[in-house]
Amino acid sequence: LLTTLAQSLPFVNSVTKIFETKYWAGDFDCSAGAPFKVELTLMQLTAQETSKVIQATKKRSTTVQSVLYTAAAFAIESVFMPCNNTKEAINCATVTCLRDKISDPISRMDHGNYVFTPRQNGLYIQGESSFWEITHNYRAQIFGTVSTPQKVQELLEDLGLLNYLPNKASAWKNAMINRVSQVQHGREVSVMMSNIGVGWKRPAPTSSQLLVKDGIFSSSPIKTYGAFNMSIATVNGVLSVVTAWDKAAFKERARAELFVSEFKRILLEAV
Repeated sequence: LLTTLAQSLPFVNSVTKIFETKYWAGDFDCSAGAPFKVELTLMQLTAQETSKVIQATKKRSTTVQSVLYTAAAFAIESVFMPCNNTKEAINCATVTCLRDKISDPISRMDHGNYVFTPRQNGLYIQGESSFWEITHNYRAQIFGTVSTPQKVQELLEDLGLLNYLPNKASAWKNAMINRVSQVQHGREVSVMMSNIGVGWKRPAPTSSQLLVKDGIFSSSPIKTYGAFNMSIATVNGVLSVVTAWDKAAFKERARAELFVSEFKRILLEAV
């Protein structure tokens, strides 16, 4: 109801802020007038460290993505909320491919971007928060977004594919409004994670083959989406994470780099 009112009565926007959950989205809110300059850093695990992460996820019956998400949430709390008395939550978005959920077959040669980013909002990290409990809750939420035909239909509608929008005159209008409505910090989430999983596996070298040594997956942050954009890939048994951010989101680069260092430390301590 509040969302409907906000769309029809502009002044209600300020009223709805009172009822919104406060969440962390960088040192500074997004400003449409500020230059958009991207900064990034690369973090890689060793093959031994990567193996430990994978084995820990199997032992705990979860996924690597879930463990990485939890480590990122704990790192944000450690770097940006050190007093543990803040009321700010952590919001996360996970890039999810919908190719296999679309009934019309999509050619393997079609390089269209058929992804959706379901959000997990309102996570609070406290001193007593359980790393693995949060990991399992996150995994359940992600799988829950595609658990029924109705939920898949909702994702396809949100994706904006015309063939899957409701047969109503206002369907496309409502889909677009959801993309441009003003959010609390100008950014929708604290961190967005994209994980393409396992890539190349090193073949036995021959004189006629090129050898892939490293595989880096990187995508630019969206100014109005995540304070951090983390792109993850595992190639030749080595997990790499490229973390990108809008320079205007932080007081200084060192703050963002400290987050990445904490992310790695917390991840390895957990496994």
